[in-house]
Amino acid sequence: SHWLLDDPAMPFALAGVGTEPFWHLRVLENGFVFFSALGEPVQLFASPVKETLADGFRYVLKRPDGAALEITAQWVAGGVGDGMSDNLYPCRVTVGINGKTLKGSGFTQTEKVRKNI
Repeated sequence: SHWLLDDPAMPFALAGVGTEPFWHLRVLENGFVFFSALGEPVQLFASPVKETLADGFRYVLKRPDGAALEITAQWVAGGVGDGMSDNLYPCRVTVGINGKTLKGSGFTQTEKVRKNI
């Protein structure tokens, strides 16, 4: 099946993107999390535990096969660039997966990505 990060039919709590390596994720409102890194199949996680932070929130997930995922989103005044475009995102997103830490940016369903003009 094909999944697009910007599919409007999938209401989400958080979308995140990163470069070097390229990755993207989407935390859906129904509790499922899709994660994909360039050249790897999409991974599915379910039932995240959500923790509220002073400047954002964190999701912690673990699958029965032992794969773990931790997602932290922190709001940044003025926005966060993705390093490749003029887009500004409201959140800095950090993903911990299988012993690796990936850094990127993201937004929620109600927050818009802005162009830095």
